[in-house]
Amino acid sequence: MSAIRHFDTPHIIRFGMTNDNPGMSEIQFWRNGVHFKLGVYEDDVRGTDFEQQWKPLLKQDPILLRAGLWSELCDLIISHCMEILQVLAPNIPYWTSLHDYFYCKSYTLRLYGAPKSGVIPRVVHGPTSACAYEMQPAAWNTFNVPDDIPIYDCHEASPLDHGMDLKNAPQKVRLSDGTVAFFIPSRISTRRQEGPGYVNDVNESHQSIASYFLLHSLQIRRSDDSARIPKMLGILSYSGRPDADIQREDGKQIAGILLEWIDGFRLINYRLGVYRHITAQNESNHAKWRQQVSQVIKELQVSEGHREGKVGESDQVYLQLVFDQWLSEEAHVLASNPQEIKEIEMSRWFTILDSVC
Repeated sequence: MSAIRHFDTPHIIRFGMTNDNPGMSEIQFWRNGVHFKLGVYEDDVRGTDFEQQWKPLLKQDPILLRAGLWSELCDLIISHCMEILQVLAPNIPYWTSLHDYFYCKSYTLRLYGAPKSGVIPRVVHGPTSACAYEMQPAAWNTFNVPDDIPIYDCHEASPLDHGMDLKNAPQKVRLSDGTVAFFIPSRISTRRQEGPGYVNDVNESHQSIASYFLLHSLQIRRSDDSARIPKMLGILSYSGRPDADIQREDGKQIAGILLEWIDGFRLINYRLGVYRHITAQNESNHAKWRQQVSQVIKELQVSEGHREGKVGESDQVYLQLVFDQWLSEEAHVLASNPQEIKEIEMSRWFTILDSVC
């Protein structure tokens, strides 16, 4: 459960788990750009004053009460580790470039009982390295990368206003030449329930990146600032970790893509509220978006199907679905008359329209 807990500096809680029989808890959080995984086990803290405060917070209460208990649990554990946290992650500038998000120090801590009914944290593993916000560079050959897109190193992009929304990865970034861009990072795969008893690993960030490569290849004319689909400004490369099996010959990996910053545009396959930027609701803008979607459809029809960017084998079957989902959502949400979708012969590409309505 994601949360921001404020002590001497923000502590960004990303994950965690609890169990009251046997008693244990684990939280993963970031402090000043350093990753910590902090575990507490009942046998290690038995008989301490800390145990008396900690154990009641492990109970599985109704969902509406969990957020408060979770915050209280995180505060309790972090407060008992503050001295070592200030040493391992002091209050100095951090995450000054996008490279910093892909290479962070990481420590595993564990609480143990101490004299006089206290507890003391100890480093049980680390330092190692970790990526923030579930980011993970992708092998260059994960995608069919167009040759005409500029490539920027992660050091050339810095986050803007990230402190205003630390629960999420940075979105608005500035390049070394002053250009402001929207950053879509490459992330780890997630597990998705596809049906009864069937779970599949899927990487939605790779699908989004591949879809924007597809849009770029279509070379669709963009005539209006308020309604156009954002064009791709560049590819963000990362060369900080020598993983030979997932590199190009020059050692670079894809950290993400950079899109032009347009207030109000929608992101392919980013369906959570924080990512779905709402376009101004007026008829003029509706018409412009319908025109953009129609142009995409015409280009796809000319090519007799989707000119898919390459993604990992486990994701290949999802790319067309993702692109169709995006197109159908755009047309449905932004068209003043949803029936018009059928009137302009888009049905071939809106196969899941009924599930969206």
